[in-house]
Amino acid sequence: MAKTDLDNKGQFLVFCGMAPFAVPIITTFALLLAGNHFPRNIAADSSLGLAGFVASIAVMIVVNIAVAKQWRDPSARKFALAISALTSLMAWPVWTVGVSPSINGIATGPSQTSPMRLTRLDVTHASKSQKLYYWATLDPDMPQSLIGAGRYFIPFETYEQWQKAAPRTVRVSHATGLLGAEIVLGYH
Repeated sequence: MAKTDLDNKGQFLVFCGMAPFAVPIITTFALLLAGNHFPRNIAADSSLGLAGFVASIAVMIVVNIAVAKQWRDPSARKFALAISALTSLMAWPVWTVGVSPSINGIATGPSQTSPMRLTRLDVTHASKSQKLYYWATLDPDMPQSLIGAGRYFIPFETYEQWQKAAPRTVRVSHATGLLGAEIVLGYH
């Protein structure tokens, strides 16, 4: 086997090891370029961490199956497994906050409305930008509410309306998404 052939195989092995991190980043950019029109605003106490972890592990498994078919050398397989395990852990948050909210919003269950107590309004700056983000801290009005207490991202118009009216109770429309997380659909 020629030295250049070995170098190309080694580069491909490193590429395979890095793939678990690259796949969710590329998928996130593809969703952005395609114009993601699915609701992504996940309610407090609702998480897509498990979905992100499963996606990350699934990509790692696929990569290691491909490496096992390509290389019979156990040291190459161990190297690929170690690198792909590390990059899969790095990819977990990207799957969780990049791709999973879009997949969760593809299909929603029936819409519900829950009363919430408005306890605080906040404004923050986007990182390295003059763009402003508007937030409301909400607590469930009923203990059996499907959405929990926490800080919710709200549109400027809602922030402005609530700032002027100072309502004690607001209504939040939400639905369960494809991956099981509650999606906030709107505020009233």
